[in-house]
Amino acid sequence: MDSQRARTQNIRFLKILVVNLMPKKANTEVQLLRHLANTPLQLEVEFLYMASHKSKNTSNEYLKNYYRTFAYIKDKRYDIVGWLLLTPRLNSCLSRRSTTGASSAS
Repeated sequence: MDSQRARTQNIRFLKILVVNLMPKKANTEVQLLRHLANTPLQLEVEFLYMASHKSKNTSNEYLKNYYRTFAYIKDKRYDIVGWLLLTPRLNSCLSRRSTTGASSAS
């Protein structure tokens, strides 16, 4: 399906839940969301954090504003649930791909 047709389809959003385990959460979110934005899919992305975990690099205020807890999502349904734990090598690869415009894995 081409991009124009995908934009005009009357379909529900693909719901994605991401557990971001990276220390610098905001930077990682931006990288992930930039890649997802390059698809014609209609997406609804939510981020999950462990309420019992005390983050060293991300403020509790930030987590409460932009992340959900298990208590919030436990009765919701998602099409995709994924863990976001990038190694430095994969992180570097994603950064290169976003700047060179590559769209498929090699």
